[in-house]
Amino acid sequence: MMKKILITAAYSKDKHLQKNLFEIISEISRLTPDNPITVLLLGHHINHLKEEFIHRGIDRLILAEHPLLENFTCEAYTHVIGEILKEYPADILFFNSDFQGQAIASRLAGRLDVGLAANITALEFDAQGDIHLIRPSFGENKMAKLKFLTHPQIITIQEGTFDVMPLPKKNCEVINFYPKLAAEDFPTKILAIVEDIQKNNQIEDADVLVAGGRGIGHAKGFLLLQELAHLLHGEIAGSRAAVDLNWIPFSKQVGQTGKIVHPSIYIAVGISGAMQHLAGMRKSKTIIAINKNPYAPIFQIADYGIVGEYETIIPQLIQKLKENQ
Repeated sequence: MMKKILITAAYSKDKHLQKNLFEIISEISRLTPDNPITVLLLGHHINHLKEEFIHRGIDRLILAEHPLLENFTCEAYTHVIGEILKEYPADILFFNSDFQGQAIASRLAGRLDVGLAANITALEFDAQGDIHLIRPSFGENKMAKLKFLTHPQIITIQEGTFDVMPLPKKNCEVINFYPKLAAEDFPTKILAIVEDIQKNNQIEDADVLVAGGRGIGHAKGFLLLQELAHLLHGEIAGSRAAVDLNWIPFSKQVGQTGKIVHPSIYIAVGISGAMQHLAGMRKSKTIIAINKNPYAPIFQIADYGIVGEYETIIPQLIQKLKENQ
């Protein structure tokens, strides 16, 4: 059965497209090449972006433009998406699993009184065209397979989950949608925009990552990892266990409920290698594992493994790097 698919993205004040927008387009096109795909882009002064999409294998591009969409507010974005759905209905809606996507998806699901499947890491379509979803559950200890009982179906996808692939060209219809919005209709007002000082230190952009897990033992251990990462011109990261223990912020978490990363070098220190963590970093070009447990699962996918106490091994690596500077 044919499904109408809508993939939504924001192009707000920071003037960049979410990276996984083209990942989702590629995966849906691969799984269901006959289902029509519409991309909805919201923002202000976005008409120039149509060239990014008309050769990306989609069937329709809707450009929703308004000055009030230049900066993200959940109320305005959700309102506009609701208006567009009335004119261009969809069976399945995809959003990025970032702050904006999660905020819109949850509010829209509440407004439409339908289900929401968040942080999906895999999906498939059955012979009837119904979608089945996989996501981590129970503290990442189990993988749940989900199927919707409501319509439309709303899904958020983590960045880095799928690969971007070249797609056959289609005759893409471009629609300019100009919503009627007034500032007084929405309770949220943008008073100022403050740049995130860590914006340029995102782990998904790092070429080298030094990640710590429960085996680090305490928060101070990450100071040692930070020194090693600095010498390698990289960033520090951590497992969910390290985040839950408040040793490292959530923005540095690698795994199915954190970030999916693909660095050239991934150094896993004190990380046992639970499948949920491996799913977030297994595409790294070179994986180096340091763990005192020789039977830790992380060694099964590591290119290089060192068995021993990290408090002894990391200082030796740091010393060698300093000697070679």
